[in-house]
Amino acid sequence: MSEKRTFGIKSVKLGDIPDDGTMSTVLAQLALTYKDSASIKEADPTTTDFWAEEEDFPIESINEQGDIMIAWSITDLTDETLETLKAGTVVGGGWEMSRVIVNIEKALQIISKRDILFEVPRAKITAVINIDLGKAKIGLVDIKAKVLLPKNPVVSPLGIKTYTAPVVDAGDAQSVAVAVHIATLTGTATPFRGTATYQWTVKSKPNGADAPVMATPAALVNNVTGLTTVGDYVFTLTATDSNGYSASDDVTITITA
Repeated sequence: MSEKRTFGIKSVKLGDIPDDGTMSTVLAQLALTYKDSASIKEADPTTTDFWAEEEDFPIESINEQGDIMIAWSITDLTDETLETLKAGTVVGGGWEMSRVIVNIEKALQIISKRDILFEVPRAKITAVINIDLGKAKIGLVDIKAKVLLPKNPVVSPLGIKTYTAPVVDAGDAQSVAVAVHIATLTGTATPFRGTATYQWTVKSKPNGADAPVMATPAALVNNVTGLTTVGDYVFTLTATDSNGYSASDDVTITITA
């Protein structure tokens, strides 16, 4: 079995926790991550031993899960970012801190440069403004996310998986008489996470053929007209998910005399 290694960050995203307590599918990146600021650290379990006067070894031992903390820093001080991380209000063209501490919980997703996905369905978010006003310094917002137990009883508090591109199927090959010159492209696409956008394109067509006309090239079901030349038309369906991963598949429409 090959080893799974990871380094670096492609993206860090936060999202609202769904009412059913599952992992959010709608997440957004607040800002770029400051270099070498990100980490995922699990503390050692806390052990409690119980002893008997007559024995030299514990008669019972209980472990409690250590905290799992995710930390990263950003350089963005925009109103919307501060409101997301620290609550408060946006008024008068700026952000104002709340007079009381607000508990903020979010879903968290991290994808590494090795395509390793870290998912936290429920995390407590704390953010600290860390601004060094030195001439050669840059202001930061230091963020920590403490992994919490999801409210959904079947959801894991932390998932680590290999991220994969969408699964795309452009449909079955078709044979259409030139007198009909119309075809319906019907594809399917399933993103690994999040949502996806779709795009049909013409990969190839018979020599001398006019470009076919696609009614809905951004939909999975796409009617095509103008298939007026005998030969093979090849169409490509590309799906791109909300994390920027994409995959494609081809289908051939053969026009017969």
